[in-house]
Amino acid sequence: MWKTFESSAQGRSHIKENIPCQDKTYSLAVGDVITVALADGAGSAKLSHYGAECAVKTIAEELCNKFDSYWEEKDVSVAKFRFYHEILRRLRKRAEELSCDLKDLASTLLAVSVKGDRFLIFHVGDGVIGYKDSGILKVASAPNNGEFSNTTIFTTSSQAESQTRLIKASSDTIDGFILMSDGPEACLYDHKNKSLAKGLSYMLSDAAKEPEDIVNANIQETMQKTIVKRTFDDCSIVLMTKQAEHESVESDVQAQEQNNSGLHENVAPQEDTAPNEDEISQSINKSPSEHISHRRNYLLGLVFLAIIIYLVILMIHGSE
Repeated sequence: MWKTFESSAQGRSHIKENIPCQDKTYSLAVGDVITVALADGAGSAKLSHYGAECAVKTIAEELCNKFDSYWEEKDVSVAKFRFYHEILRRLRKRAEELSCDLKDLASTLLAVSVKGDRFLIFHVGDGVIGYKDSGILKVASAPNNGEFSNTTIFTTSSQAESQTRLIKASSDTIDGFILMSDGPEACLYDHKNKSLAKGLSYMLSDAAKEPEDIVNANIQETMQKTIVKRTFDDCSIVLMTKQAEHESVESDVQAQEQNNSGLHENVAPQEDTAPNEDEISQSINKSPSEHISHRRNYLLGLVFLAIIIYLVILMIHGSE
């Protein structure tokens, strides 16, 4: 059984300029197929948040309803052609409804679809798709920044079809996926080594083992207190993980430390008020038990304070 979690946050620059969050996420389950998708609207496109929303819904519906057809297609170029033109068809229809140009709906697009032990991975543009295999966090698809580091490919780009990545895989040892927009890349992805921060392994283990309300609270806390402060851009993360009752968080971390470095120290904050790498590492790398422990200590502190106040009141009344 797979569980999905989504989290998005408006970027600091967008808050300042009163621009809506242009990142969109979506999950869909149809029968025994489940799909998660994420799109980052182009900052230069005035209605890209509508385009991103259209893109994630289109890809999720397409993958859920036609998984076997895409999986059995031996010619990858044919499969990419079908994907691309279905997305374009839906975007053109949305552009007509909004009376805008197609380019106004530009976005990146990332998606993972699962059926049994088979996976389809779809990626256009920047952002990162990672997966956890036997406790090790790996990169399935790295950012595609085009010819220059500050550019990328969008769903409406002329080269989108040729630059689309479509990956087919089959494995019974993969038990988690993570998708992120380019916002979280600043502290969760090392471009030089093409690796993900090991703290994400905690996040996936948390998602697999803990109740949904605790998982959502932890993801939101990490997003607001650490990730958003590292970038001016919108931030989105999507998790898809198998529900596991006997999986050990500690064993995940030990395996990850043998394969990967920690939160990437070579990433510099974008402004002086941003937290340093140690603060981010401590926050993201907290295990579920640590989060629960902090909450328990906080509640015990409140109870102790209430008892002291009650005793002081009794002493005052007694002296009267």
